[in-house]
Amino acid sequence: MLRSVLALVSVVFSFTPAFADNWPQWRGPKNDGHSAETGLVSEWGPDKNIVWELKLPGSGSSTPCIWGDRMFFTCMDGGDVLLMSVGTDGKEKWRKVLGGGNIRTMGDEGGNLATASCSTDGKLVYVLAGSGKLAAFDFEGKEIWSMDLAEKYGDFTKGNVIQFGGHWTPVLHKDRLYVAVMHRQAQKLIALTAATGKELWSVDRKSDSPPRVESPDVYCSPFVWEKGDKSLIIVHGNDYCTAHDPADGHEVWRVTELNPKANYNRTWPARAA
Repeated sequence: MLRSVLALVSVVFSFTPAFADNWPQWRGPKNDGHSAETGLVSEWGPDKNIVWELKLPGSGSSTPCIWGDRMFFTCMDGGDVLLMSVGTDGKEKWRKVLGGGNIRTMGDEGGNLATASCSTDGKLVYVLAGSGKLAAFDFEGKEIWSMDLAEKYGDFTKGNVIQFGGHWTPVLHKDRLYVAVMHRQAQKLIALTAATGKELWSVDRKSDSPPRVESPDVYCSPFVWEKGDKSLIIVHGNDYCTAHDPADGHEVWRVTELNPKANYNRTWPARAA
């Protein structure tokens, strides 16, 4: 997690003769969490293998995405969520306020409003704040488009609608952006044109979870499975794991009994991201 100091990512760049591969989103270039880099530093500490440190305005739980010599991530500044651009030399390029407010989260137990990680295609940076703002910025910090997920897909920012805040990292695949919006007022998977934010489709992701349980509070982010020319959007949460066709969002398959009906856990939100 990012806290109030950014330091660890600098290790990757200090021991390689050239820039490492881009890390365009939370799960990496292939959406599988793997890197092709070798010989990376495996140990670090306050006085070991740290090249630079940058003090941040506040804490954050997002992971930086990296393109060339730029890193992008979110952090808190008081009650606001900031999108920050920092060079791999540790120098801040710019910061933008994404909004915030008095939205109840559970602190270190469940993150904060700067929990969803950014994604980038080298042209734009896509970011979601826990306040509900989903936006795209260019590399110079200009906002290209934005939308309010809480306004469009059910407000999850008031009261105790979703205990730990909206954590859904926007997943980039080819020219589309996929976002799961899953809380007690909505269970949606949406696809947007990355360049413009235009909604291409929105599908209900059904579940038979009983009322007054935590299962609809989903904190996981979708990921893209690929094999050859085939791909699926995989979504976990609200008692099921489902696969969806990227073309129109229709459900291809689902895994059941993740929360067994015979021994149902009423406090079982999906927290693995």
